[in-house]
Amino acid sequence: MFVKLGQVLSTRSDLLPSDVIAELSGLQDHVAPASAGTVHEMLAEELGAPPEEYFKSFDPRPIAAASIAQAHRAQLASGEQVVVKVQRPGVRALVQRDLDILQRFARTLHSRAPWARDLGVLDMANGFATALLEELDFRIEARNIAAVAAAGPGEVKIPAVYSATARVLVLEWLDGVNVRDAGAQLADSDRVALARGLLSTMLGQMMIDGTFHADPHPGNILVLRDGALALIDFGSVGRLDPLQQAALRRLMLAVARRNATELHDALLDLAAVRKPADDDALERALAQFMAQHLGPGMVPDSSMFNSLLRLLVSFGLVFQPVIGGVFRAMMTLEGTLIALSPGFDMVAETRDLAGSWLGQMLSPTSLREAATDEALGLLPVLRKLPRRLDRIAASLEHGGLTASTRVLANESDRQFVSALVGRAVLAFLGATLGIMSVMLIGTHGGPTFFPGTSLFHLLGYVGLFFSTVLILRVVIAISREGI
Repeated sequence: MFVKLGQVLSTRSDLLPSDVIAELSGLQDHVAPASAGTVHEMLAEELGAPPEEYFKSFDPRPIAAASIAQAHRAQLASGEQVVVKVQRPGVRALVQRDLDILQRFARTLHSRAPWARDLGVLDMANGFATALLEELDFRIEARNIAAVAAAGPGEVKIPAVYSATARVLVLEWLDGVNVRDAGAQLADSDRVALARGLLSTMLGQMMIDGTFHADPHPGNILVLRDGALALIDFGSVGRLDPLQQAALRRLMLAVARRNATELHDALLDLAAVRKPADDDALERALAQFMAQHLGPGMVPDSSMFNSLLRLLVSFGLVFQPVIGGVFRAMMTLEGTLIALSPGFDMVAETRDLAGSWLGQMLSPTSLREAATDEALGLLPVLRKLPRRLDRIAASLEHGGLTASTRVLANESDRQFVSALVGRAVLAFLGATLGIMSVMLIGTHGGPTFFPGTSLFHLLGYVGLFFSTVLILRVVIAISREGI
């Protein structure tokens, strides 16, 4: 997990000094490789035959090694040049152990810290665990590649899949180098055009196709010999449903038009509301945010994302894990785009793309298709409407129309009442025990344990101690909420 975090930070040259970036960049594809013997054993186990029988040639030296797998160059018996992605031996047990620690820690924070519940720490940890476990099954990665490639040819090449098992994946060989090491190869290329094409491809995957590459760091972007770009390593992929895609498109258009009302509505469709928010105050805050970061002549930077997240959290809005994955991918992509084309303004280019998409959405063909889709969606409701109106009218006629409500249907309300009742019970028990203890201390007679101390006195002192503990628990709980 620390390797994954280091890979993300290695793309943020605007946050960390160059010497730190240079060290962290080694985590992208230069992790210490597994031994050739263990790799040979895993290939034989997964493929059902030794590598020398399955491949015409197989290079035991990895061309790249990452935290979960390493890649080897090989040639199939049919002559195709391929890359063989092999999972690190024993990595599943390590990942499951680390994820167990992470999820235990998240559950503890969720149960004890209100701020963790507000931020949705448990949901984020579970989403991270699900995504990381998916990376351990290369058959899922093969399906991810097929889903992205099915969207049609784009400006960025996607490798073909030849075969896949749970721990071995055979992919088309793409002749190129990653963005970080492609300085000489990019000397005669139009870097801005390449960066614009990569951005357009990633946004198209998110806003239109619904399946997107969630880890576009420089080690996962290749510059091919013909000057084109290619995406590799589809182990981490995000999936958006149509409603989330529509909300993201509205968010992009709102930013492009600097419309705070549209931005407010799009964010409410994307985020989970942890506590009631003042809509008017949120809209005014978003308008102020856009004036500070997206005004004429202003150059947006990475602090814009941090400011937006802090603003939303202060109003009790928390993104679902998949939406958090979108923003994480965009922040990683920004670092890659800067490495590809220094000075590339991702926000401005995104704004231009949103404007072009708006024109396409308002074309007669798009409007006709949208109206047809809406009509088809409303048709089942319209067909049921007469029957439902008839049932309501019949219920009114016979006096059978009723309405039911559920008290404390909201989870936060139940937690509040439960905490209030618990504190009241503890306070009552503490006060009652204290009064009884004082009465026992004032009682004379009874068996004597020590000179001047009877059994009643001893029980009274013990009871008084526990009474103090109970009352202090109530006081501490109330003071914590006040803080």
